[in-house]
Amino acid sequence: MTQALPVLKLSANGNTFVLIDLRRVLQKIPNTRLPSLARKLSHEFASDGLAVLRANSANKTSKSPSIRMDFFNPDGSAAFCGNGTRAAGFYETHIVRKKNTGAVEVQTLDGPRLVEVAGPRARLMQVPAPAIGDAVAVAINGRKTTAKAWRVDAGCPHAVLFVDNAQAQEVENTGRRIRRLDAFQPAGTNVDFVQALSPTRLKVRTYERGVERETGSCGSGVLASAAVARHLGKITGTSCEVETLGGTLRVYFGKDAKSGLVLEGTVKILFQGIFYV
Repeated sequence: MTQALPVLKLSANGNTFVLIDLRRVLQKIPNTRLPSLARKLSHEFASDGLAVLRANSANKTSKSPSIRMDFFNPDGSAAFCGNGTRAAGFYETHIVRKKNTGAVEVQTLDGPRLVEVAGPRARLMQVPAPAIGDAVAVAINGRKTTAKAWRVDAGCPHAVLFVDNAQAQEVENTGRRIRRLDAFQPAGTNVDFVQALSPTRLKVRTYERGVERETGSCGSGVLASAAVARHLGKITGTSCEVETLGGTLRVYFGKDAKSGLVLEGTVKILFQGIFYV
């Protein structure tokens, strides 16, 4: 039976997502169908993944309205997505609650995340500091040179590499190879190419696993990159600007581990419509 599915496409600093709100869907969609639906919709709408929203039945950790987001990459794999979480909070505030400002708790694969929205900007609040591991030597630029790839857990795995010129990197070829290196198995990894522009500015390009290409920006990748940059003394302030292909994000560093990090950037709705499945 053909089903009419209300869908939205959003952009969070160039990271694009298809969003389905199951509270608006008349016919129930089984959880087992969501991975294949993610593959189909991501292809049809040329997006970086599918965000599926529903009411949150888990225990809430904040006084703000609460929703659940299940996020799927275009290959159907489930993941935590920082920019997708910001987009979910933006949608809940502007479209569901019809407000210009507000705060929403989003239950994600990596736990609850608070999103504060003000106009076109959405802040991912009190993000646990990414866990920085060891560095692995990897080949870049056609395997002519090597760099250190720092292992980072930012809700999902990342390999953070510092380069002299982010624009000159062969992100898709190099990222695809590093993503599948034995050192990062069995889960594989996202790969971030980071250029330190100043003590308060970074430029980041990311190859995302599950999408299997470079994306306009990656929220968890920006957080991972900023955390390693600060760990190495390349960022010295309490915040930094991060340039991505899709625009500028800002990361704020908390005073301690409990206060965590904040990721701020814009979100916009590209279109709303009906898709028949």
